[in-house]
Amino acid sequence: MKLYDLNSQANRTKLAGAEKLYSLLVYLNDEERIESRLFEEGQAAEPGILYMLEEHVEHCFDHDDSQVAPLSMLIQLDRAPELIDVINRHAGSSPK
Repeated sequence: MKLYDLNSQANRTKLAGAEKLYSLLVYLNDEERIESRLFEEGQAAEPGILYMLEEHVEHCFDHDDSQVAPLSMLIQLDRAPELIDVINRHAGSSPK
């Protein structure tokens, strides 16, 4: 019960940029079964895995954890276009 209460409180707090990204990645993993990884140069991309470039992640947030630049993501998935709606729905349901 305590974990449920803590989760409820966390969901009501204002999320900063990096926390929103983390929340989205957890949601995509839990609800859509889409794993996320950092892309390593020379690595072959696996279908169904959401990849991000480490330098984009490091440089798209400022010292206050606010997003200041776009974050590129890559996924090879037949239903990839549907993910835009999934992501937008998640963003709309996140605390602001």
